[in-house]
Amino acid sequence: MPLSIWILPVQSVPVLLIFFSITLLLSICIVTLAKGTDRRFAFSMLALSLLFLAAGFFTARANIFQIGFRQRILSTVSPAELREIARVCSTAIPLDGRLPGPQNWSPSDEPEYRGKWNVLIERTSLGKLDAPTVIFNHADSVEIDWGGALVGHWGIIIQKNGSVGGDIAPGIRTFNGPN
Repeated sequence: MPLSIWILPVQSVPVLLIFFSITLLLSICIVTLAKGTDRRFAFSMLALSLLFLAAGFFTARANIFQIGFRQRILSTVSPAELREIARVCSTAIPLDGRLPGPQNWSPSDEPEYRGKWNVLIERTSLGKLDAPTVIFNHADSVEIDWGGALVGHWGIIIQKNGSVGGDIAPGIRTFNGPN
């Protein structure tokens, strides 16, 4: 990503840049104090950067991951395909049931899940997406989750009636973290 620095996560880059600028301005203030030159300008720049640092901690951050995830979903499948996935999941998975993705099957559960999974792959475009961790069939929605306990959860919630607004299409929204 263009906003990342080496292996650092994108969310930490603005804060690290502010810390770097404060450190630089603090060293400039120390040099100006030692030389006795334009102190007012150096201290005003330091105060301004501290103000930006404080504002960075108190303002809500843009959820960069969710924006990228939404774009990935939209570039892979259409809202109509997502609605079709939800419709087929509603019939293949019992109400309030779940279907783990292939990477989460234990050898003893594979025969039970393999048939349902194959039905979903054959009848829908679920195969275009990365294999989800779990698919849930709720009374009013179908939820497709990725992630896990260590990395967090993200996914798509597809309302069965499609009446609630969403960020992908009406009735279809993404989430990041607890939904």
